[in-house]
Amino acid sequence: MTAGRLDIEDLSFSYLGHGDTPVFSGVNLTLAPGDVFCLLGPNGAGKSTFLKCLARLLPPLTGRVAVDNEDLAGLSTGNIARNMGFVPQNMTPAFPFSVADIVVMGRARKISLVSSPSAGDREAAMGAMEDIGISHLADRPCNRLSGGEWQMVLIARALTQSPKILLLDEPTAHLDLGNQIKILETVADLAQTGMTIVMASHFPDHAFICADHAGILRNGRLKVQGPPEDVLTGERLGRAFGISIRVVDIPGKPERKICVPLVNSKTEKENSL
Repeated sequence: MTAGRLDIEDLSFSYLGHGDTPVFSGVNLTLAPGDVFCLLGPNGAGKSTFLKCLARLLPPLTGRVAVDNEDLAGLSTGNIARNMGFVPQNMTPAFPFSVADIVVMGRARKISLVSSPSAGDREAAMGAMEDIGISHLADRPCNRLSGGEWQMVLIARALTQSPKILLLDEPTAHLDLGNQIKILETVADLAQTGMTIVMASHFPDHAFICADHAGILRNGRLKVQGPPEDVLTGERLGRAFGISIRVVDIPGKPERKICVPLVNSKTEKENSL
């Protein structure tokens, strides 16, 4: 897998153009090959829209997105796909295709409308499945997978193009704790190969577990960004999510922080009004 540097400069987006309030604006971010960036924020903050702008699925209102100093605005959709793999959230299989068939669909940009997947396409799909440990699922119908298995299939599909950047939109949504950790371990393993990853999440603990950098998107701005241990404080997270939050250290090797939401009693809530 080929690594890449990601540069985001003054990025903004609005659904209705210049006359509408931007969903987000003035976003600047630089990631080195192998970095994992976790984008946090409440529902409706624009995290999914931000990822779609990076992948050029939505046209930015202003700004520049570049991979290895090459502006994606000047590339074809096929070349963009070779630079960036995108894994959307909540994509549900409609037909009982096999896992291998779903994964090989990631090669669609390389296959003409009148052609079938080649041996090379099948080999790339199998390689992607082997890379993340799901080759044993190759013949399984996709509608007979657990939520965690299906999410891994979508990641494998994105990897078939060997992208430099991997974009993950809420990759652990609706998964139990065990499957969440499997996905986060896969993210960390891919970063070890040199792949740069941008991951949207609602859960600060995900940043503490596997991210090198984190940021909070709120009120249309990327409020803070930097190492998770430095920028994800209880005060900042509390403002972002509208609740009381404490960030505490837990012992162990390695030591890390965890996010603890505090549930106020009815009396405390009434006294705070």
